[in-house]
Amino acid sequence: MFGPQIQVPPGWYYTAYSPSCPSGYVASGSSFEGLDLELVYSFLDRDHWDYEVYNPTSHVAYFSPGVVCITVTTGP
Repeated sequence: MFGPQIQVPPGWYYTAYSPSCPSGYVASGSSFEGLDLELVYSFLDRDHWDYEVYNPTSHVAYFSPGVVCITVTTGP
């Protein structure tokens, strides 16, 4: 599930939380779609991704943060 596209100006950092997983789901992994961005750090907890990216270029970069959500099932 990817969030809205975000603009990161040249030389700027962007830190935020990805969209949370819906009720009944938990986060199982994370990713982001971006061009010319560096991922500074990421931290995945139960239902969202805390991340920071940096734009080292001389132009505005765009990216969409995302988190992979899965359903939780219990055994018999």
